Amino acid sequence: MTIASRHIATTVMLLLAAAGIVRGKDPKIATKLNRDSTIFKMELVQGAKLVAGKSFEVRIHVTPKENFHIWSSKMEDMGGLIPLKVAVPDSIADYFELTGFEELSQPEVLYDSNFEQVTKSNYKPFDLIATIKARKNTTSRVPFYLLVTYQTCH
Repeated sequence: MTIASRHIATTVMLLLAAAGIVRGKDPKIATKLNRDSTIFKMELVQGAKLVAGKSFEVRIHVTPKENFHIWSSKMEDMGGLIPLKVAVPDSIADYFELTGFEELSQPEVLYDSNFEQVTKSNYKPFDLIATIKARKNTTSRVPFYLLVTYQTCH
């Protein structure tokens, strides 16, 4: 095997190994907040019970940092700007299913000439209500969390 062939083979193996490490994992939860971070707090809606086959609700309180706004889930996803989205992580999808979520806000509606689209953004704290179905029982503890995709802007 020539030196060039070994370099190519080694590079391909490293790329495949890196792709295997990156692909298929839930995102890492941030432990350090940036100055533009939005704060999310989640709690069970009062009276909610986790029973297999039944749905329950969680409230997510969203607080954008001062002088920042977060794009609303009520905004069209036309590319460029990322509206708020909620999802159940793959690691617990066998046990929980997101059946719906509602944003309890009155977003500010403006036209953005840079993106040539109507934007909807929240400058003030607001709540989301996520409806989750408990799919099945388990004998072990399954930590519950949701993934929130969002974009802030100054």
